[in-house]
Amino acid sequence: SADDIEETPSRVFVSPQEKAKWNSPGDIINGTLSVWQRYNAADSSTYTNPSNTYIADRFRANGIGTVQPNARGYGADITGTITMQYWMEKTDFALLPDPVIVYYSVDGVMQSTSTAKTSVPTDSDGNACIFSQAITNQTLDWVSLYPGRPVRPYAEELALCQRYYQTHVLSLPPIKENTTAALYAMPRFNFPTPMRVAPTAKYVDRSGNSGLTYYSTHSNTPTISLSGFTVITDRVAKIVFGMPNGVTMALGDFVYTKLTLDAEIY
Repeated sequence: SADDIEETPSRVFVSPQEKAKWNSPGDIINGTLSVWQRYNAADSSTYTNPSNTYIADRFRANGIGTVQPNARGYGADITGTITMQYWMEKTDFALLPDPVIVYYSVDGVMQSTSTAKTSVPTDSDGNACIFSQAITNQTLDWVSLYPGRPVRPYAEELALCQRYYQTHVLSLPPIKENTTAALYAMPRFNFPTPMRVAPTAKYVDRSGNSGLTYYSTHSNTPTISLSGFTVITDRVAKIVFGMPNGVTMALGDFVYTKLTLDAEIY
């Protein structure tokens, strides 16, 4: 019977926790470097000579050269010498075994590093840099905590990346907030993915300037500066702004802004 089966050197029992590790679809977020929310192919400044900035999601890049997505849909093509780093939140780092073993592939060749957990660099908040490699004129294919390229659907990978960084183009009707201070508020915007922490926010109008653009049916399209009433949490934004001089609300008016939310590990 099943109760008579005993462990042997070649037949061992596996705990549910160990099975869960085996079935993990990919440990490191964007380990295949397939999500590039910040990358702008038309603007070389976004990927040239990066200075400890995120270009491929969740990977900091630093050095002299360029970092661009590989045409096959995963991996980072690097010219010059660029150091690629992956920083993990302290709560996830605490779950890693000791030593910390990271597998990665460069130009199709898998390599690995093994570091005592106490020797892994951490920042003042306890977040850990579990991967840091200088790549010269090669392609970094993938990075993983398990041998072999991690597999995760792109939509799921993007949702995980959006915990740290999101961009949205908003075109919404204004709503009158109160009648005493001539303040108006854009409706609340719920993030499609709750973020890691309350993010910093940047607003850019249609001309590329900081702020919002107010489109009115009865006047020109002035830019609106944000007031001090913007409410941001890890799940929602409410943008409060003052109306431009000489503009009153009318049916059909709307407010436009490109909203960037950043909750990355720095």
